Amino acid sequence: MKEKNILRLANYFDHHEIVDLTGNVDLILLHAYENMEIDSFQDAARLFYIYIDEKRESTEALNGLAVCFFEMEQYDHAQTIVDHALVLFPNDPVSLSNKASLMWQEERYDEAVYYYQKSLSADPSMIESKVNLINLYREIGDLLLAYTLCLELCRTNPGDSEINELLNSLLLDIAIFMH
Repeated sequence: MKEKNILRLANYFDHHEIVDLTGNVDLILLHAYENMEIDSFQDAARLFYIYIDEKRESTEALNGLAVCFFEMEQYDHAQTIVDHALVLFPNDPVSLSNKASLMWQEERYDEAVYYYQKSLSADPSMIESKVNLINLYREIGDLLLAYTLCLELCRTNPGDSEINELLNSLLLDIAIFMH
């Protein structure tokens, strides 16, 4: 591990639990995701940077870092990281989904739809991209597309109560719209 990273890790773990990372840089990634789970996005971002210094071509770290910036409302930084990830991994479904989320946040709806669809083309089983696309269609008023996609998602995940709740909510929206 590079000397500067050892110093940064020492500073990080000086304020947190002591963990032996000797020879196991993957523990850095694990700790970064653990920090995300407790909404400690700044600490997670620091760890993602260290991990990226060691393993530059990691979609997990690049996407984690982009999400940290997104959650900290530093959208320009998130965009830069996602764009870099897509240069390295143009068909990575998570990077494509993150790009779509950034486009949606900027109210660039056509581009958001495009990137969610591209994410689903790369990995049709990505439920998060489907749910986000459903919610995007709903937000822009395309209830029929939202309903159709949600119905498909219910068929492939019949026991998922959140998806069933989303479908029922869409049906209510459609009923209100029809009145």
